[in-house]
Amino acid sequence: MLKATCTVLALLLLAIQLPELSSAKKARNGIKVKNFRLNSKKNLGRVLSIVSAVDLTLRFTHGRIGVIESSVKHLKRVNKNMMNRLKKMDKKVDNIMRIMRKVMKGDKPRIKPHNLSSFTICEGRAAKLACKAGQKMKIVQARYGRSNKRTCKGGPIRTTKCKATKSLAIVRKYCHGKASCVLRANNSVFGDPCFGTYKYLAVKYRCSK
Repeated sequence: MLKATCTVLALLLLAIQLPELSSAKKARNGIKVKNFRLNSKKNLGRVLSIVSAVDLTLRFTHGRIGVIESSVKHLKRVNKNMMNRLKKMDKKVDNIMRIMRKVMKGDKPRIKPHNLSSFTICEGRAAKLACKAGQKMKIVQARYGRSNKRTCKGGPIRTTKCKATKSLAIVRKYCHGKASCVLRANNSVFGDPCFGTYKYLAVKYRCSK
């Protein structure tokens, strides 16, 4: 800004040099030097006024530019935040659309249960299920029998497709709505859905207030 002001001042001084030289020549030809000096002072005063006005204009412009730059930076930050929010919304919309497509096709969407705990008890054993203080159990799923060969390998396995029909009702009778309970995985409690196969009790539950 100072460089620009100095440049303007130099140009203005150069512009008044010619009238001053002309006035000096006329003074040598008989015109009074006093009038020449007065004219020079007036011209210098005008130059200083113009320079002052230019300087104020440049300062004002510089201030406006600073405000504009700050506004641009703020808009960039806002735009970045908006883009991040839009990306998150796009992901949510994609998930919803995926579920809707499955529903339209007749497929049942698999929604992962929230805070769901799993527990397995091998046949002939007992175990205690418990929630934290102030919480109670909600039994979501229970199965006494066998659905795979990986779980509880301590006995013969003749089939992997057996389940006691009243598994859920029996487990809910012992544990549903309680802070803790003891479950026993044996045929005397659930019956024998597949004779000659080593079974287990698989329970899924949720603790809540």
